[in-house]
Amino acid sequence: MSEKIKEKETKLQEKLELSDELKETFKELNESFPEIKSIEDLPKSVIENAIKSGKPLLDEYLRYRLLQEKAVKENVSAQKNAENSSVGSQLNKSRGENPETAEFLKGLWRK
Repeated sequence: MSEKIKEKETKLQEKLELSDELKETFKELNESFPEIKSIEDLPKSVIENAIKSGKPLLDEYLRYRLLQEKAVKENVSAQKNAENSSVGSQLNKSRGENPETAEFLKGLWRK
């Protein structure tokens, strides 16, 4: 029970710290990104990094977005590489036959 109470107290303290320390930097962030209405809309990692580093929320949010965009680009390029490196269909589309079967039949009838 006492652990839960301590957790609630620390959460309350964190909220108070957020409202005091990050209020001004949130205004700057909100001007650049009006779709973010409150600090709760930000990812938790952005808030934690801003508190740890002492940097403004806008800086940390931009860093977060940059990392997200890089991850997306890496996933897209990995997907393209996988598509390009695949062998593709092994069926002969013009005649609709399997290439292994075609070679077998060629070898069978040739002498």
